[in-house]
Amino acid sequence: PQAEMDRLGLVRVAVAVGKNASLAPEPVPGDPNPLTEQDILIASGNLRQLGSTIVDGNGGRMAAARITGRLINRLPRRGNPDMSDLQDLWRGALSKSEGAGNSENAAKMARDALDFCEFAVRRSMLGSMRRCLQTQHDAFINFLNAEYWKAVGAGS
Repeated sequence: PQAEMDRLGLVRVAVAVGKNASLAPEPVPGDPNPLTEQDILIASGNLRQLGSTIVDGNGGRMAAARITGRLINRLPRRGNPDMSDLQDLWRGALSKSEGAGNSENAAKMARDALDFCEFAVRRSMLGSMRRCLQTQHDAFINFLNAEYWKAVGAGS
């Protein structure tokens, strides 16, 4: 919490997450279908490794999602950015990812998402650059999510 950071004299906090880390939700009293210890073991074991393989195997989409996430984080909290600032936003989001193994394809996918959102927001087809980019980001992640569940073979 910000109050704790202020108390400790901290300006920012960073978290380093190890490879194949898994987050499990805190149990909630009264949850009608809580995760069991077995559920967590399965999800953080072989299924977690499968997830990493799928995501790492499609690094282009994951990198495009990361670039798009950085674009979203650079936007004003409210309202739309000045459209003349989009090139600076793009350069800032892309420069953070240079050297991170991003392919030209990933940058192109993220740029296409930004260009689409610029087009849609300028023409009032969509109200918010943030919302549009969030939808584009979700599309990159949803593809990977669908690939994962297809590989797991779960569902009907």
